[in-house]
Amino acid sequence: MYVWKYKNLTLRKQKEEASEAIGVTPQWLSRICGRKEKIRKVLAYVITKYIDENAEIEDFFERVE
Repeated sequence: MYVWKYKNLTLRKQKEEASEAIGVTPQWLSRICGRKEKIRKVLAYVITKYIDENAEIEDFFERVE
């Protein structure tokens, strides 16, 4: 499972567009970026690639058990 790494970095301005492209609701995306949700690797990968296609999961997420 993965959790969002940054407390001050979110997708607020892009929330509607990002959530549609990623395939989750804007509310759930907000919870992910607010560090309130743990997510699976596949979703962490999709979010990472949405932000930056050259980035790695570890650039935006921490692995947790």
